[in-house]
Amino acid sequence: LGVGVPWFRDYQKQISLLTGQKRILETLTNVQQDPMRAFLASQLFQKLEEDFSTLNKTIADFIAANNLTL
Repeated sequence: LGVGVPWFRDYQKQISLLTGQKRILETLTNVQQDPMRAFLASQLFQKLEEDFSTLNKTIADFIAANNLTL
């Protein structure tokens, strides 16, 4: 099984989500320096979690559709 375009896009999305999560967590740790930015970051965290769930389902569906195992 070669690495196809769907896997590459999923990989890019996962890296993007992890980078976003890292930035949000860094912002939240600096709440004393910039409370408004930390508040806005906390609002984005829920969206990020939803995106992770969607990506996980996409990957699980691909694995099931192609009879792959982990």
